[in-house]
Amino acid sequence: MIYELKNAPEIKINPGLVDQKNYYLAGYKGGSEPGVLQFTHLLQKREESDIYAISVTINNSEQEVEQQKAAQLTSRLISAVVGK
Repeated sequence: MIYELKNAPEIKINPGLVDQKNYYLAGYKGGSEPGVLQFTHLLQKREESDIYAISVTINNSEQEVEQQKAAQLTSRLISAVVGK
């Protein structure tokens, strides 16, 4: 579970789809291979804010996943849940 890694420096190296300077905690783990795309973010706006884990996985064995479209949708989900 990514929440258990909230203090691990490794998940803070790459903030994923967010601007790290806008968050107290911006952790990310993701990956891709043909037909699969995965984004998992652990986000906290301010030290006193709730911590959110947002994970999006797309599988399509028929064709390549549209990475840009998936990233845009994930960013919109993050904004809706965590806020700007």
